[in-house]
Amino acid sequence: MKKIALVIGCAALSFGLTGALPAMAKTVASAAQAQVFDVYVDTPTGFTFVKMPGGWQYVGAVGQDDLKRLPTKSN
Repeated sequence: MKKIALVIGCAALSFGLTGALPAMAKTVASAAQAQVFDVYVDTPTGFTFVKMPGGWQYVGAVGQDDLKRLPTKSN
C-alpha cells in the first residue's frame, strides 16, 4: 500500500512541476528582445558582449573604474 501511495505522490509531484513550466516559459518569452548591436556588460565580471546578427559575441572586459561609470538601468 505504501508503494502505491509513493507512486501516486511522485506522479502528482511530477505533474505539478511540469504544469509550472508553461507559466515560466511565458515569463521568459515576455522579456525584452535585444536589438542587433546592443551591448551587455556583466557587472560582476566586467565581461562585455555585443548582439551581432548571428548572436551574442564576447568583445572583451571593462575594468572596475569603467564599471562604476556605467548606467544603472537599461533604456
